[in-house]
Amino acid sequence: MPRSILYRSLISRSLVSRSLVSRRLILVWSLVFALFLSSFLLSSCTSHEESKKSDKIRLSALNGPTALGLLDLVQNDKYLLTVDGSQDVLLANFSRGDIDIATVPSNTAAALYNKAKNLQILDINTFSPLYIVGDDKIKGENDVQTWQNISQTQICVSGKGSIPNMVLNYLTETFKVKSVLEKIDWQSSPATCIQKQLANRKITALLPEPYAASAVKQLGQAAKLINIGQEFSQFTGVNIITGVTIASQNFINEYPGSVKQFLQDHKDSIQKFKSNPQSFQSSMERYAVYGKDVVNEAAQDINIAFSDGQDAQIKLTAFYAWVEKNQPKLIGQTAPDKAIYYIGN
Repeated sequence: MPRSILYRSLISRSLVSRSLVSRRLILVWSLVFALFLSSFLLSSCTSHEESKKSDKIRLSALNGPTALGLLDLVQNDKYLLTVDGSQDVLLANFSRGDIDIATVPSNTAAALYNKAKNLQILDINTFSPLYIVGDDKIKGENDVQTWQNISQTQICVSGKGSIPNMVLNYLTETFKVKSVLEKIDWQSSPATCIQKQLANRKITALLPEPYAASAVKQLGQAAKLINIGQEFSQFTGVNIITGVTIASQNFINEYPGSVKQFLQDHKDSIQKFKSNPQSFQSSMERYAVYGKDVVNEAAQDINIAFSDGQDAQIKLTAFYAWVEKNQPKLIGQTAPDKAIYYIGN
């Protein structure tokens, strides 16, 4: 073979060999890079998940009784609490996923669930704290007589179209004093009703605690004339449930352990508040939950309580069935199905 041809053949083989080596190197480096990238992404996801788990649980409450049962949790670094004066603001934040757990009116929870079915009720936190307050001279020898005397007065009520409105409608029918409904002075808040009473002592008012106790103290010669929750339960066999705690379904599915821990912490917080409300005064002022010393006068009558699991389901099922029959619009037309209730595992 001529020497020039031999050289060309050797060069050609060398080039082919180098090409194969290069391809193999490229393949090896590609595999190494792929392994590195997948390891990085897995590490990143794990880091993100761990970071997410370490975040505080975001709680929100309306300014009222349901906020009181959460106040002890602000001492726990697992929780971050906000208290809103507007239900619309709270619900917007909850719908956006900016809130993990919230305390809301029981009818609001049902209406939200019927609309999207993306939440569950974790517990009941407030039963009826409602009273009719007025001049103690109005009080009769029995409830029938007291209702008759109330029907002669103007009555101030806040929350048109709400649960108190519905309950008042039922009781005035029961005691045959529907004329009370014609004399209602609708106001935006219980505090406004108290101001109305201070200006005219002949006015009676439907007030939740602790406003009822505050009115009695400010008015002088005034009394809680009717315990609305007690009257309602007597005739219907149903508890008025005004406040519940809800969580988004995504949060419940993703952090079941945190949900269980919250329930225990919430129960403990409510018990601590009920046993020593005075110790929470600074927290109430910090979160603007009522005025100074107001709650101390009515701690036992505010009726915050804790009920979860099957017990909460039984109570709420009965209450929602009654609302569906009497004012379905309040809960989105129908009582929610049993999937709304968080029972735990």
